[in-house]
Amino acid sequence: LFELKPCYVEVETASPLNLGRTVVDRWGLSGRPANVQVAFGVDAEEFYRLLTERLGRYR
Repeated sequence: LFELKPCYVEVETASPLNLGRTVVDRWGLSGRPANVQVAFGVDAEEFYRLLTERLGRYR
C-alpha cells in the first residue's frame, strides 16, 4: 500500500525555533544511517478500498 524509503529521522530538541519538529533526511545529506522507513507514497485507491472493507465489518 505504501512506498517506503529508508531515512534518518530525528526530533529537534535543541533549537527553540524548531523545538519538537521531526526532521527527515530524505536525501541522505547528513551521512547518518537510516533509522526508520518513511512512507512517501500511497496507493490511495487500494487504501480506501481496504479501509472501507475493514470498517464495514463493524456494523
